[in-house]
Amino acid sequence: MLRPVTSESYRLLHPKLVCFLTSVDKSGKANIMPCAWVSPASEEPPMVIAFVAKTHYTARLIKMTKQFGLSIPDASMERAIWVTGSVSGKDVDKFAKAGLQQLQAKKDQGSYGCRVYWVPGVHFGEGG
Repeated sequence: MLRPVTSESYRLLHPKLVCFLTSVDKSGKANIMPCAWVSPASEEPPMVIAFVAKTHYTARLIKMTKQFGLSIPDASMERAIWVTGSVSGKDVDKFAKAGLQQLQAKKDQGSYGCRVYWVPGVHFGEGG
């Protein structure tokens, strides 16, 4: 039997680890967003699942390029997490606004460059 999720039980799911999910448009303009809905999916081959609302600018960029970056911020970056999650990258350079520097993804520094292998049709209206 299904039961409604109460605010007390919903709080058991939070707080979560927040990742920075980065993307670029075809001209190379970068975007960054905090994303808490990221999970390992496979060790071999290494895969992660990231959930991004299809209405978000980030989703459009990932759909366009089939790539994204994933970084794990530490607690000292709390302000940057808040800033990058409070405005759209379509209108604002979120890296500049949050005081973040763009770097090439390096696995040993907590950053990963990712390619999209499969995008379910329910997210982008494409067949999987």
